[in-house]
Order: sequence, then C-alpha cells, then structure tokens
Amino acid sequence: MFLLAMTTIPPRASSPDFIQRLQRLRDIQTRPFHKLFLSIPHEYRRFPHDCINKTVLDTLESMDWIDILLLEEDYGPASKFLGPLLHRRQEVMDATGIIIIDDDRDYSPTLVERYEDFFLKHPTITVATGNQELYFHRLLYPSLSPDFVDVRLSRTRRVSGFMSFCLARVSPETIDILCRYTQQVLHNVPSAFFHDEGILWIFLHVMDIAVYNINHPFVSSINKEAPEALCENTPTPRTNIEKAIWDWTHSHFPNPNPNPNKILSFPFSPSQTRLQRHTRWG
Repeated sequence: MFLLAMTTIPPRASSPDFIQRLQRLRDIQTRPFHKLFLSIPHEYRRFPHDCINKTVLDTLESMDWIDILLLEEDYGPASKFLGPLLHRRQEVMDATGIIIIDDDRDYSPTLVERYEDFFLKHPTITVATGNQELYFHRLLYPSLSPDFVDVRLSRTRRVSGFMSFCLARVSPETIDILCRYTQQVLHNVPSAFFHDEGILWIFLHVMDIAVYNINHPFVSSINKEAPEALCENTPTPRTNIEKAIWDWTHSHFPNPNPNPNKILSFPFSPSQTRLQRHTRWG
C-alpha cells in the first residue's frame, strides 16, 4: 500500500483545473495508491491575506481518497512531508511507502508502479527519488546493478523535491528526528523556508542515509521546463541557503558520539559523514 503526499498554495489550489489534475493523477496510475495527504496551513506565511477557494476546499474534503491535513504552522514546501509525518505517523509507518510529490507537476502513469517494484525488490533501501528520463541521464552515477539500469545511487544524496521522492519502512525514531530537525532548521535558518530539498539533503548526509535515483518516463509538461526544472536558472540562492543550513546543523544538531575525524566540511564529500547514526532509517 502506497500513500501520496503534497502541499499547495491558494493561487494553485484555486485554479479551475486543480481538482481535475488530482483526479487524473489517480485515474491514470497503473497501480493504485491508497490515499493522498494534502497538507494545508491555517494561514499562509507567503499569502497572509489569501486562502484556498471554499468551493475547491469543500470538493476536496468530499473526496474519500484525499485526506486534508490542516497545519497550525506554514512550513513552506516542507509541509508536503511534515504534514503526514507529524499528523498521520502511524499510517505512514504501516504503509509500504509514502511518495512525496509537487502540486504543479504532471506525473507518469507508472509513478506508483516504479517505486513499488523498486522497494519490493530492494527491501533494505529506504529512500528513493524520481527523476524524469531527461534528467536521469545527466546524473552520471553507476547503475545499481545490471538488472536495474534505471536505478542509480546518488553520490550527492539529493532528492528531487520538484519531481518526486519516496520514503519506505520509516521507523518512529527516524520520523521523530526528521520532523524535529526540519522544524528547528526552519525556525533558525529563515532562508531555508523555500528550500526543503536542501534540508533533506543535509539531513540524509549527516544521518548517512543512501538515496537512489529511479528513472521515470518522459512527461511532456516537464520536458518543456528543462532549464527551470533542473534549477539552472533559479533565482533561489541554493548554495548560500545550503551553506546556512549546514552551518546551523554543524553547530546545533545533536551528536551523541562526536568523532573529530568524521567532521564534514562544506561542500560535502560523498565518503564522509559527521554524525554517528543514532537512529535507524527503516
């Protein structure tokens, strides 16, 4: 059983085709997902005087496969994974995996199928990210095995928040530490609000958790956005934000068994990790 999770903002959710796009996502999947978690803050930090159209919200609430999570705080893009991890923890733990998606992307019919096949055949792996075919082939990492040429280990441990990523077999200890870490970063590093991928990347680095890239088929609306989707021309100063997150993490994230020989410098070396893993992912 797979779950999906996303967040949205008033300008997108109030669009006439928002509900149709969600319904289409469900209808086209070659394998069904159990439920979609839609995390919505009570008040948007970015849109303090705006809210989701009531008609749209009422319609979403009437759809039995959508679970709306009303958040007391706006965590920005990180709401898409913090919402279910904070408020539907047991459901996430009981599921085969939870696929985190964006609200302004179209996804292939095999989104669930590819993640499901991957995690069933690789029971020890806990984090995977989906890259559309165009971008997958620009990641010059070795394939997982000759039988899985469409799966590659990510040396950078980055997840594609704007594409999709999936968490499987998540332990309660890891849920707790990821939620606590993300909330603390958002409260202490204001610029991290728009860069949930940076938060996850650094978390996965310091916890020494591997990430695998799964090749997904072309989706036409994504292909038209190549430079933007690859973040080549993004106005967000990603490196500066990641450095700020790292500096805060290095100073404040707890390390019960510090080892001076394992201290990371920024940017990271793929073979290093600063923190001893004091909880298990999965």
